[in-house]
Amino acid sequence: MKKLKRRLLYVLAYSRGEGLASRQHEFLSLPEIYWRCPAFAQSSVRTGLCELLEEGLVLKIIRGKRSVYRLTFLGHDRIFDLLEGFGAASAWDKCWKVVVLKQGSLDLGRVRRLSREMKKLKAVSWSRGVWLTPLAISEDIKRSIFGIGAAGAVVVFETKKWVLGDEKAMIFELWKLDQLEEKQKKLINQIQGLLTGVRSAKSLTDGAKDDFLLLLDQWWGMMRGRPGLPKNLLPPEWQYDQAEKLVRRLCASVLELEREVRS
Repeated sequence: MKKLKRRLLYVLAYSRGEGLASRQHEFLSLPEIYWRCPAFAQSSVRTGLCELLEEGLVLKIIRGKRSVYRLTFLGHDRIFDLLEGFGAASAWDKCWKVVVLKQGSLDLGRVRRLSREMKKLKAVSWSRGVWLTPLAISEDIKRSIFGIGAAGAVVVFETKKWVLGDEKAMIFELWKLDQLEEKQKKLINQIQGLLTGVRSAKSLTDGAKDDFLLLLDQWWGMMRGRPGLPKNLLPPEWQYDQAEKLVRRLCASVLELEREVRS
């Protein structure tokens, strides 16, 4: 159910392409939600929506004798939690934060928890038991370490000076920015192709729906895998913002065509 509810939140966030740029989201009917969640039975989708309603993450109203649903402000904000650090600060204070785990000082369970916390904060693994981040999140790091009871097993320090080594090259390697750039370019080309087809189509075919869902899944994966680096540490060819705008246009065009055909 957790996976389904996350899917429902993503679907409702991009109902008409609003995405994370706006907290005002469009209502979707049950048939519009069903085909956007193809891996789940319709009864499960209804159960998931009921649970989201109880949690205050989704709003339901009756429109034309049909139930329609949209994200609430609380539901919109929950998306940022699901994206694990998506909303991290974008400024760089010119200071690297390094987290070092003393080997053998924690049991395996807490080591895994520490690793998950570092990943959530967008700190990358530099080597075994060592994490690195340029974000100004020292207090968040300390809270996470104290929260899992690892204060005596971890050393955290900051540095502004590199004595030897190529800082930019290290960033590219650790964050795999070259691979992410290629994925962005590929996704942008695919979205542009489908967007052109949808805008010229007279109906929303099953094939177009399948292609749309595939690209939407790739986009959600890209959002969750976003490096979280400050903008001035990203390569100049970084096209994340362009990809996001295209996804929003595609979602809006798909919903518009879907409703035109039905009316």
